[in-house]
Parts: sequence; C-alpha cells; structure tokens
Amino acid sequence: MSSVLIVVTLIMQRDPPSLTPRELVAIAARDDPPIGAPAPARLKSHLGTNRKLVVYLPECSGCNLGEALPPNLPASLDSAIFVKRTAEQIPSAVASRDLVIDIDGDIQRRLNSFGAPRIFRFQSGRLSELQNLDESWADYLARSTR
Repeated sequence: MSSVLIVVTLIMQRDPPSLTPRELVAIAARDDPPIGAPAPARLKSHLGTNRKLVVYLPECSGCNLGEALPPNLPASLDSAIFVKRTAEQIPSAVASRDLVIDIDGDIQRRLNSFGAPRIFRFQSGRLSELQNLDESWADYLARSTR
C-alpha cells in the first residue's frame, strides 16, 4: 500500500493535476448528503425535533484542532452537537458541550466531513442545510437559516 502511495505521490509531483482548487472542491462536494437525508442513527437521540446544528471536528494529525475553530465560538453554536472521531485532542472550547464520539467513522462518512470542521443543520431528524466545503464558519453562520 505504501509503495502505491509513493508512486502516486511521485507522479503527482512530476505531473501535477490540472484541476483548480475550485474544481477539487466541486468533486469532493459530490459526496455531500442530499438535503432531507436522515441523520445518522447515532445522532438522532441527540437531535430531538428542533433545529439543531452539528459540527463535525475531523482528526488532523500534525495540526492543532483548537486553532481550526473560531477563537470564540459564536452564540449560535451554544446548543450545537459536536462530533469527533476520537476522544483525543478535544479543544477546550467544546469540552463541556454535547459531544458524540464517532469511533467507527460512520457519521463522518455519511456527512462527508473530511478536512476542516464542518457545520450541518438538522430539523426533525433530517438534514436541512450544510456548510459548503469552500465556505468559512462565519460566512455559513451569516447566511444560514436562523
């Protein structure tokens, strides 16, 4: 497996892909869940019937997840559910919040949440809105439905 990765890396270094960052984001967004998709089963008991924000905090080796979060979490995230793959490196800003550990990665896969922390909005157990892959937290929260 690692030899394949090395070969792919060498090919990409020699002959970099001709896709722009915007095109790469568009390709990744193809795996986003559709609006109206049911919430992953392990989130349903946390959601209830009200509108609820879910923030997926992906693992990031070699980075400080606390730095990836806004310095002061907006008040609109006070009742958010935070989801993380492991219980390691939990940022202090979310340590006392509703936290779901996604050990098997099912929630991450179903929500297509890879890379930076990403926000999803659920209503009545169904996805009603999600942060675009190329959108900042501030931009999403400014445009999102209240």
